[in-house]
Order: sequence, then C-alpha cells, then structure tokens
Amino acid sequence: MYYVLRDMPPTSSRPDFTSFADLPAFFSTAVFALEGIGVIMPLENNMQDPMNFTGCFRVLNTAMCVVVTLYCVVGYFGYLKFGDKTSGSISLNLPNGEPLSQASKLMVAIAVMCSYPLQMFVPVLLTWPTLSRKLGVSDKVWRGPIQPEHILRLAFVLFTGCVALGIPNLNSLMGLIGAVCLSTAGIIIPAIIETVYRYDKLGKFYWILWKNLGIIIFGVVGMATGVWTNIWSLDH
Repeated sequence: MYYVLRDMPPTSSRPDFTSFADLPAFFSTAVFALEGIGVIMPLENNMQDPMNFTGCFRVLNTAMCVVVTLYCVVGYFGYLKFGDKTSGSISLNLPNGEPLSQASKLMVAIAVMCSYPLQMFVPVLLTWPTLSRKLGVSDKVWRGPIQPEHILRLAFVLFTGCVALGIPNLNSLMGLIGAVCLSTAGIIIPAIIETVYRYDKLGKFYWILWKNLGIIIFGVVGMATGVWTNIWSLDH
C-alpha cells in the first residue's frame, strides 16, 4: 500500500463512472472475488458448532465484512493511483526491484501457495469417492505417506494452473468463471432451492417467490452479459 498511496493523484483526475458497457465485466469480477459458495456448506458441516457459522457477528458475516472492506480499500486506492493502467492484479502494477514491492509480491505468492490447494477440498470430496470405487483404490490399504487422493488434488491444482498460464488475459478468465459458474452456484441455484424448499410457505402475497424470481432474473442477466463481454475480451 505504500507504493499505491505514494504521490496519490486527486480524486478529480479519475471519472466517477465509466460506462454501462463496463458493468457486466465488473459484475463478473466482483462475483468471482467474493464468491465462496463452494466451500461454505462443507466448512459449516465440519465445524464443531455449526450454529456459530451464520448469524450476526458470527464467522461468515464477520469474515465477509473484513474481506469486502479490504477489497473496497485496495480497489479504490488502486484505481485512483493507476487509473486505466490498473492490471488484473494490483500486484502487477507495483514497481520491480524495490524491496517493499518484492516483499509484497512474495507474500501474495506464499498466500496463494498455502491457500489455493485448499480450494480443491470440495471438488475432491465430490469426485474421489466415485473415482476410487471405479479404480478399485482404497486409502486404507495404500501404504506410504502419499495417498491416491493426494495425487488427485495435485492433478487438479496443476490443471487449473496450466489453464491460467495458457491464457494471458487472466482478468477476463476470472470474469468468465465468475459469470458462468459462480453466478449460477451463488445466485441462481440458491434462489431456486429456497423457492422449492418453501413451496408451501411463500409468505404473504408470495413475497418470497417474487423476491427469488427477481434474484434469478438478476443472475441470468448478469451471467449472459458477463459471458459475452469476457469472451470478447479474451479474443482482444
């Protein structure tokens, strides 16, 4: 943040709003950055006291408030400093060869190295039981420190890493993933599930139905426009 805040230009030098054409890209990137629906339920189910996960000032709301605050601060000052030259990751705008800049990039790399393999928890949890039965492999009879499940986790991490290396415009890839996968899993499907679950108790004037219908329409429009703009960006 030192390099970002140093020699900060005035706020009047940046436009308050660019154009409506940039909203789909913003929606896709924001959903990708904030979305964690894939690990929310497994984390809640594996907690010693799942009731502490949701509710006011509990794990989920407290963590999301901290994350959203950090995103807003870094995004605001990052764009104010670099403007249209802001890269897909703000760390790419930091100068090379300076100690604090290199230290921040090193910390980002360490954070990714330590946290990214944990993101494979849910995919492995869903795929490994079926795959192990088809291959006739059991962790209980497999000897050695490296288990077959570890190989599957490593394969997932290497595959997604190779995809990221193969696409130079990484911010468009993140937006595309957010528009297709995360808007569906985090916005559309939860609204559908709540409507089906509360089919007999939709509230006065069916307000739950209308609320979820609006959420579904919002998710579908955001997904469609986000897919179109990010695919166009990948080709340019």
